[in-house]
Amino acid sequence: MHRMVGDNDLMSDAGDFAMAADVMLGRLVRWLRLMGFDVLYSNRWEDAVLASVAARENRWLLTRDRDLLRRYAVRKHLFITSDVLGAQLRQVLANRTPDPRRYFTRCVRCNDRLVPASSEEVCSLVPVHILRTESDFHHCPRCRRVYWHGTHREQALSYLDEILGTHQH
Repeated sequence: MHRMVGDNDLMSDAGDFAMAADVMLGRLVRWLRLMGFDVLYSNRWEDAVLASVAARENRWLLTRDRDLLRRYAVRKHLFITSDVLGAQLRQVLANRTPDPRRYFTRCVRCNDRLVPASSEEVCSLVPVHILRTESDFHHCPRCRRVYWHGTHREQALSYLDEILGTHQH
């Protein structure tokens, strides 16, 4: 495994475990955000921009690109060894216990923190049948995406239980 800095440094509170990820890790980014982690990502960033952002903001750089690590001196980085999502999540979270209270607190699209929203606030943004069956909504202040508890939430929790061996929801 390719890590810089001590392993214990990687395992601080999720709030201190800010990350930036390269273009090869978009799916991993969405799942880490779903788990409440602050992960910057853009499929438009050149390697130099990604390395600069990670360094400037003191973020862990997650990458599958060995050349990026050779070209740029990124002190805090984790080379992701697998291209399989479950293995990637297990590697990133190797020495930490995810906090289920943080799950579903960030927008998976743009990384902003979600804020509670009333049915009235989201009525023009969600299907009518969802308004009839759901009452707990959150939305992203940046991209306006709306989130609610649905079958997708239970499926995501089941997937995380399966790959992380957690049974915490």
